Amino acid sequence: MERINTYPGHIKKPLFYMIPLEQWIPDELHIMLRIWDRLWSLVIAELKEFNQFDDLCREEIMQEMNQIGVKFQFWKDQGMELYVIDG
Repeated sequence: MERINTYPGHIKKPLFYMIPLEQWIPDELHIMLRIWDRLWSLVIAELKEFNQFDDLCREEIMQEMNQIGVKFQFWKDQGMELYVIDG
């Protein structure tokens, strides 16, 4: 606990303070899924910003996902654009 402030960039104390951060093993799958989710959100936001997120764009995305073998679909829910990846 006395070493809590010795980790650069950390503001809050660790969730399990009794385990040194050097002993943690990051969950690479969930880290990559979070990165993918964030990047995908940025792609969609940029398409919307330039008014390019239309039916043609959605169809092209679905075709590309289908080509790589990923089930993918868009749907609208209460005025919000959502997407599903079903692998």
